[in-house]
Amino acid sequence: MVINHDYGDYVLDAVRSLTQQSVPFAEVVVVDDGSTDHSLAVLQTLPREVRLLRKANGGQLSAALTALAEVGADYVYFLDADDRALPDLVARVTPDLAGRPVKAQFQLQGVAADLTPTGSVFPTFPSGYDSARMREDNARLGFYVCPPTSGNVYRCDVLRGMPLRELDQWDFVDGVPAMVQPELGAVVSIPEPLAQYRVHDRNHSSWARPTVGQLEEETARFSHRWKEADAVLGIDVPFSAHAPAFVVERRLMTAALSGQPVSGHAIALVRRLWSSHLPFLHKVALSAWAVGFVPPVASWRRTSVDRRRSPSGRSRAMRTAIRLLRGFRSG
Repeated sequence: MVINHDYGDYVLDAVRSLTQQSVPFAEVVVVDDGSTDHSLAVLQTLPREVRLLRKANGGQLSAALTALAEVGADYVYFLDADDRALPDLVARVTPDLAGRPVKAQFQLQGVAADLTPTGSVFPTFPSGYDSARMREDNARLGFYVCPPTSGNVYRCDVLRGMPLRELDQWDFVDGVPAMVQPELGAVVSIPEPLAQYRVHDRNHSSWARPTVGQLEEETARFSHRWKEADAVLGIDVPFSAHAPAFVVERRLMTAALSGQPVSGHAIALVRRLWSSHLPFLHKVALSAWAVGFVPPVASWRRTSVDRRRSPSGRSRAMRTAIRLLRGFRSG
């Protein structure tokens, strides 16, 4: 299912990636969420087998629920209109659905707007990463290792059994619905890229040079999501006794950008990282990044925040750090 709002430059490419699978999808539905650009003109050229649903602009989650109401298959895949599925997505995922997991997730390949690979493949799933470990990460980190929207396949009856229309309809499918999946059943992680994630200046999460206000906004949105999960879905906030790594990391970056002491935040973040199930090399690289804020050099702190947040800068820095660490461990 393709969810589109004002992505007329990309949406046809997204749809074609679903209709040109080596093993076809049972059905392909496009939901246009009140686009005001040239999307509708583009969508008029869709192949006959693709169903187009139009609705007033109401948010990504509302559009996803519109699609979900029309799905006849057991599982549903939501593809952002600026992303692309790789040709063997259905063929690769289908065997992993035989055990009836609540969700299957896979890696994404980062590409530029023109589909040039950025060299980034994410996320890295820890070995043996089952729902029990994901729940532990929810408690320690505030999240489990999970890709954005286009890296997830959901079981329809599980989604329909959740009161999703009571959630914030302007939020995203990879918000509360994705966050709570390990609390509901088995999640399968496939360690290979099966779709492409376009990195461009309209990505919602790509604040490459965040301000203190934006970091605080992220923290508020994160807290709101877990409160919704608690109130609407009856799933207890798993970190109620302490601030999880997600919050501590943003406190660290906020303090760094504000010229405030960072040592306490850096230590707290490192402790949470090492109690999680993140891959060893990521723990080392992220811990080194956190400790690197301690010297009170404003320009260095600004650069460190930007590299952590920028998809291109982060991938270069992380690849370099992990390459060096691998060499150290094998030496």
